[in-house]
Amino acid sequence: NQKVACNMHHKFHPEASVTSNQAEQILGVIDENSHKPIQLSFNTAQVTGQSWTDRVCIGKTLAYCSNSSTMILASYMPPIPFAHLPADGVFGLALPQASVSPSFNVLYELKQNGVIPAASFAIWFPDKKRDGGNAHGELSIGDYDRSKIVGLNGGEGELNYIPVSHSESGRWEVQLKNIRIKTDLYNKSVNMREHIALFSQKDHVKTVFDTGTTVIAGSHDIIQDLLQLLNLN
Repeated sequence: NQKVACNMHHKFHPEASVTSNQAEQILGVIDENSHKPIQLSFNTAQVTGQSWTDRVCIGKTLAYCSNSSTMILASYMPPIPFAHLPADGVFGLALPQASVSPSFNVLYELKQNGVIPAASFAIWFPDKKRDGGNAHGELSIGDYDRSKIVGLNGGEGELNYIPVSHSESGRWEVQLKNIRIKTDLYNKSVNMREHIALFSQKDHVKTVFDTGTTVIAGSHDIIQDLLQLLNLN
């Protein structure tokens, strides 16, 4: 069944929202083909749907709202991977250049409308040893929680900013010179000099940070070393 992935998720009903409209009506496009389905690629998967606009709010106690964000209401999603994902939708965090148009990028819309204090976001991943097994990850919009930053030896840390090297692609692409892996981040007896350098070379390596990717791609030697050091099969 082509709609098996859709039927496993909660559905958004635009007719139940007083602020929703088909995107073409908002943009004033007059075209007999304007309501044809749109296809988007997510890695190796193709999603088909219609474009709509609506008021989108993020947060509970202090909500940031974009009054007219464009989204794709999917009518078809392939079972792999969407039937196995618990989320009912995909919230893109790429740069506006990767979006169908800037109006599809919620963060861009929030910044353009002066809603968020800064054009930034932060993602925090909990650790069972430090944060307990019931801790959940967090997405912060417009700022970040400084108490969540952990240094290399388990103490307080600070952020280091890396410039985006190729913003035209719309990806968070940077140039890295090396990656170091420490087997036990919270064992203070482990000396910094015992960190393992995954690669170290004169030329920087083009690297893309992606929170939603389903694969690890890269040079064969680097990926093999990474999988071995992380004890992944």
